[in-house]
Amino acid sequence: MKRLLPKLKVFRARYPETASAVLMLLKDERIATRRRFTRALPDTSTHVIRGTLLDLLKNGLITRSIDNEYSLAVTPAYAARLTPLKMGKTEEYILILLDQNRYITARQVRQEFDVSHSLFLQSVKKLIARGLVEYTDVPLYENSVRKRRHYTFKSPELSHASN
Repeated sequence: MKRLLPKLKVFRARYPETASAVLMLLKDERIATRRRFTRALPDTSTHVIRGTLLDLLKNGLITRSIDNEYSLAVTPAYAARLTPLKMGKTEEYILILLDQNRYITARQVRQEFDVSHSLFLQSVKKLIARGLVEYTDVPLYENSVRKRRHYTFKSPELSHASN
């Protein structure tokens, strides 16, 4: 499964700082080998660089040639707009559903991905703390005291578009 969420402009990466550095390097240099990344990022271990390159390959952001040279698979402008995030699987599931829908509920995540309610709440709390997700309490029906919580992606672009 690709961990790229184009509508939200984020993707899951094990090492977000290294992923940003690799994308910026490829934006400037067009083609680079793993050894070039090792020289350009001297404080980063080879294990981290290989893991980052694998993540970027799986996400479809870079391609690898037969000669083991890496290049961007997307336009440099598009790659620059994306933000790598380190997140757990449940957080990723929440963002995947938010990428597909305008809002989600805890029940949708539990049904779609078979996640416990407590695990969902922990994950959504992390996303709220990062400023990626917000929620609103919506009445179940008109004049109802009971409410359902709708989670939405928190983005300046989306909030300006709805106003």
